[in-house]
Order: sequence, then structure tokens, then C-alpha cells
Amino acid sequence: MSQLSREKERSEINPPSWGLHALGLLSLVSYGILAWKGRETGESLDLNIFYLLLTIPWLSLLFLFFKKGLKVSLRSIIFWAVLFRLAGILALPTYEDDYFRFLWDGYRFAESGDPYTGTPFDFFGDPDVPEKLNEVLGQINHPDYPTLYGPPLEVVFLMSWYLWPAKLWGLKILFVLAEAMMLFALFKITSRKQFLFAAWCPLMVFETSFQAHPDIIGVAFLTFALVSMTQGKSYRSALFLGWAIASKIFAILAVPFALKWKNWPLQSAILAGVMSLLYLPFLLQGSNAGWTSTSAMAGDWEFNAAGYSLLRSALPSQFARLAALTVFALCYGTLVIWFWWKQYRKDPVPAPLDVVYACFFLFSPVINPWYLLWMVPFVVIRPKCWSITALAVVSLSYMTGLNLQRDDLENFSIPLAVKGIEFGSIMLALLWDIKNSHIQKKHSKKRNTTADPHSHM
Repeated sequence: MSQLSREKERSEINPPSWGLHALGLLSLVSYGILAWKGRETGESLDLNIFYLLLTIPWLSLLFLFFKKGLKVSLRSIIFWAVLFRLAGILALPTYEDDYFRFLWDGYRFAESGDPYTGTPFDFFGDPDVPEKLNEVLGQINHPDYPTLYGPPLEVVFLMSWYLWPAKLWGLKILFVLAEAMMLFALFKITSRKQFLFAAWCPLMVFETSFQAHPDIIGVAFLTFALVSMTQGKSYRSALFLGWAIASKIFAILAVPFALKWKNWPLQSAILAGVMSLLYLPFLLQGSNAGWTSTSAMAGDWEFNAAGYSLLRSALPSQFARLAALTVFALCYGTLVIWFWWKQYRKDPVPAPLDVVYACFFLFSPVINPWYLLWMVPFVVIRPKCWSITALAVVSLSYMTGLNLQRDDLENFSIPLAVKGIEFGSIMLALLWDIKNSHIQKKHSKKRNTTADPHSHM
């Protein structure tokens, strides 16, 4: 969509659609029940109720997003989006306990100046630990490992401790504020319908305001870098990209698509400078800023894997990881070369980061639902059936042996049938996209032929 058409769309004052308000209210009721049920039953929330409550907002959003001729009021979009997140802030996370680590890290950062030194296990039974943190300390998973979260995330945890010590809702407020800034940045480069998708996306609402996952902070920085790129501000893009990579290593995949041919030396210097400034204070104190835990997780953990799972069924674990990395590297290299060739030919195309992240997750040993938040900005900009489906079905991965209370499955194993539905749905959606693309090209060729009566002469 051109800048002129976006401005024209925003200048039109459309009356709010009653359909949008009705579906907004229906979604809010679902989120409200999910928040209430989560507080009432905690970790024992019935999975059938959970998926029913999560499906309703998805169906509401998809109906609005794909309905033609619907008048969408910006105020209405924002009004309901805020209410969805208020429900999430008041909820307790469901099937999730990572947030205890975030609350603990904020305290340790304030006390020692370095949250990466020591492990939670080191403080078990320590009388100097504040009473309000004893329960938090006892709930941290993998307490024998130091924290692995990047410096920008740790700064947010520190802010939460100073503003609202050991309060989960305070931490969520900061995450939602980061999400709001990300949405504001996306608003500058998207249509009204695209902004609706971003603001109402149930995966964003649930994983950020309900589950309190901090990935949204890194995604926000990546979005700022993306918007800066589209505005021709390459140095600012490098600055934000450095913050995104320091938040989570996933953002490094965007680097080749953010560097401009004529500006890459200075952009690279800015990127390296930002990374150095963020990590140096911790490295100087003798810690490795979380890389020990990160490497341990990358080498040992497996959850909801797709391509990697198939490779592991045929190869030993270490060779399967190497094979998965090799296949991804080939896919990634191909996309980078294609993108650079287009830039060299002065035929600019959108950075294919939706496909890049999809390939990365396809061959990753771990696909947590909140990981797909990294795809959201690019799905919003270039929505496809396969990518929207991926955002919708990834929450099926909460259907683990632990949550299903099945003795025949390991705690974090997912039934094969569930994984078949999850990844099979994405594959069917991809085939649908390929078919539609072929039909559109055929119609476009036919229109061009009709427009030129001499084309067959």
C-alpha cells in the first residue's frame, strides 16, 4: 500500500461497525472468562475450556480481517485492544511459570548490579532474601541455572522491581507498554485492516498480557528497526537492531536484510557498538551475560519440534541438530542472496523475514508458542494464509503430557496426532496460498493480454 493511499484511508472518518463492537465484546468475554478461570483453577485449567476461550477471539478477528466492505474505526480497534490486555494483566499465567524468574532477576539486578551471577539455587534458605520473594524463589524452574535473558530484558525486570517489587501485574504493564509502542510503529506503515490484525492478534494478547512472556520487548525493537528501514533511516535501524539482538538472539536473522549497500560499514559499526555497550557492564563484572544457560538450552532442549523431530527420528541427536542447522543455513543463504540480488538490480522487495523465521522455527529443536511473536510484524505487513495459520495453531503445543495429565507421555511431550494437526494445518494453508498465487498470476497474465490487442499479432 502506498503512502498516499494510507493517508487517504486514515483521513476518512468511518462510523464504527456494530459488527466490530459485537465481536470485540465476544472476544472480551472470552478473555475475561479465561482470566477468571485461570485465577480460580490455576494450573489445572481444563484444556477444552482453554482452547474454546482462545478460539473465539481468533474466529472473531479472522472474520473481521477477511470481511470485505467492513468499516473499521481506529478508536474502536484501540478501545477493544486495551480491554483485552487489561483482562490479561489481571490474570494469572496458565500452564506457565517463567515469570517467577523475571521477578527474581529484577531483585538480583537491583541488589548486585549483575543478575547473571549465581543461580536461584544458591539462595535457597538465605535469610537475607526478602520475605515477599521466598515464594517466588521456590517456584523458579531450573533453579540450578543462571538466568539467560538479554540485557534489555533484564533492564525491564529491574524497572519492574523498582516500581512494583515482586508484582506480576507490574511486570505485565511494562510488557504491554512495549507492545503498545510496537503497535504504534506498525501503524505508520500498515493499513487499517492490518493494524486491526496486529492489535487484536490473540497470540500477542495471550502470550504477552496473560502469560507475561518478555519476547515482545525484542520484537518491539525489531519492529522499530523495520519501520526505520522503510523510512530510509538506516543508521537508526542499526541502532534498534542492536537492541533487538541483545534482547534475544533471534533478531540476528534480520541483519542481512537491514544493511544497505552504501551504508553497511557504518551500520555494522553502530550495531557492534550497541551490542558492546549493552553487554560490556556485565562482562567486566566477570559474568558471561547468560550465554552458559543459553548454550545449555540450545544443546539439550527439545519441544514441539517439526523438521528437527523428523531428522532426529533418523539420526542421533547431535547429528540431527547439525543436519537441521545445515538445511536451515542453505534456506537462509538462498533468501539472503535473492534479497541482495534484488537490491543490486534496484528491484526492491519486502524483506522476506516471515519466511526466514518460518524456516528457522521449522528446523529448530524448540518451538514455544511465544517464539512466533517474532513473526507477527512481518505477517501483519504481508499476511498469508500459511503464516496466519501458524500464529493460530501454535498454541496447540500447550497440549503436553503434563497438562493432559497422561501417564503414557513425558511431561513436555506432545501427542503425535496434535503435532500432525498443528503442522498439517500450516502445510494445507501453504498449499492454498500456492494455488491462489498461481490463479492470480494466470488472471494477471490474461488481463495484460486483453489490454494489448496486438500481443498475439
